[in-house]
Amino acid sequence: MVFVLVVAGMGVCMVQLHTSQSRRQETSVDRKRALYMAEAGLAEAFLSVVQGKTGNVGTPELPAVIGDGVYWVEATRLPTGLVSLLSTGLCGKGRFSITAVIQRESDPVASLGVYARTNVSVGYGSLIDGYSSKQGKFESQVGMNQSSPTTGSGGKVQSGENVTLEGRSHPSPATGAGGLVAQSGVGTTIFGDALPGPTGVLVMGSGVMVTGSTAPGESNGALPAIETPQIALSPAPDLGSGLPTIISPGAHAFSTVELKASEVLVLEGPLRVVFEQLVLNEGAVLRADNSAGVVTVFVSERLQFSSGSVVESITEVPADLVFMVSAHLWSDFDGDEIADNPVEFNPSGKFYGYLYAPESDLSLTSETHLIGGVAANSLALASGSRVTYDQALASTLIASSGLPLQVAWRTSPVPDEPICRSRRDPISYLEDQGVVPLASGSAHEEGFVKTIYVDNAGLVQEYMGPVSLVDWSDVNQVLSMMWDNDPVVDGDNGQEAHRPLVFNRNAAMSTQNFGF
Repeated sequence: MVFVLVVAGMGVCMVQLHTSQSRRQETSVDRKRALYMAEAGLAEAFLSVVQGKTGNVGTPELPAVIGDGVYWVEATRLPTGLVSLLSTGLCGKGRFSITAVIQRESDPVASLGVYARTNVSVGYGSLIDGYSSKQGKFESQVGMNQSSPTTGSGGKVQSGENVTLEGRSHPSPATGAGGLVAQSGVGTTIFGDALPGPTGVLVMGSGVMVTGSTAPGESNGALPAIETPQIALSPAPDLGSGLPTIISPGAHAFSTVELKASEVLVLEGPLRVVFEQLVLNEGAVLRADNSAGVVTVFVSERLQFSSGSVVESITEVPADLVFMVSAHLWSDFDGDEIADNPVEFNPSGKFYGYLYAPESDLSLTSETHLIGGVAANSLALASGSRVTYDQALASTLIASSGLPLQVAWRTSPVPDEPICRSRRDPISYLEDQGVVPLASGSAHEEGFVKTIYVDNAGLVQEYMGPVSLVDWSDVNQVLSMMWDNDPVVDGDNGQEAHRPLVFNRNAAMSTQNFGF
């Protein structure tokens, strides 16, 4: 009897031990599956932010379902463009929460300022500063206590290799754009940073002043290649009528367009236009009417803006006029049997825009006051040059993948919600509450959209309403999108228009990438 009782007691203990181990293993498995649910929520929220949405996906009361579990994501806007995403996943008895902090719009190219993949040289008497177009016009931010028309801050010069700032070594005077005079004994002035590459050096001549950092930057010199849109060529526009020639909104492509003196070419946005060769002779005017949308100009073989030509921007917002120049092969363009530089950018006066020429060795003269940004293979600024960097370009999607940048990740306490306190399977719990969880792709906070797009006929169209009713088969290019959880998408509730990518836009705008 004693022996039987001992064996029975041992058996009960073994059963209890096995049951306890099984429960621990089941809980561990469920907890890991809940972690995967939370990570799936982060991925869905990340896609939401890419699309221009808030990042909120589902709620504790109406979560998103995926497989055997559910999740929801709470997004919180933080200062300086950061977004905190708290994702909670539930599966079986498992509960898990993780938080990721992402930079909403990270553009590693447009944020580099005045940049070259290799070397940057700045001639004596030049002045480089900065401003923010989000805070108003450049003139409204000019400091009253400055001897020259400058903001006195915000400039940024950077290279993947070396930066050379010339000083008093050149005695000849020169006059720069905006009335800036470079006299004998006056060196280059940079109201901001001058950053060589990680292994490069900064060479500063006598009399040079840099008010910001001169430490080596983190850029490795990489510049993404330009993928020129594939658009059927149209006949060359008629420029000899004596009236301004207008290229209408949409998507267009031309072979060679050359403007002579007094000829005016107007580019009406929203517009993406491709030129094999674009030439502005002295006295010619290129006017970007970007009041209704961004004007993006692609040039594949030759860009020549001669001295005395003019490039105008109606909005005077640099992000609204973008030149994407893939031309880099020297050729005899003028027939004199001498190879010519494929990129010459010397318009007179103020140029409000962003110039991206990743394979070109670019030279800028003192005739041009570039207000915006520039990136090239190498960059040389002539004596007396004037450049103002627009800090607002750092939060645009001009020349990058446009993907947010993750800056932090950690596990977080599980929220004190009824569905979390319950140890039941979350799907069974929701069924008892009479709640049907949403499909993952339908759980985003925003279900209404306002979009401007180019249809398959090349016409610019506008749509506002439920995203489910958009005929995406007729959408060739998306120009802008704004999302909301209300049928009236007007931007009054803090929504912002999301600008699509410039590089590889066809792929980026596909319905697969947008999750429709």
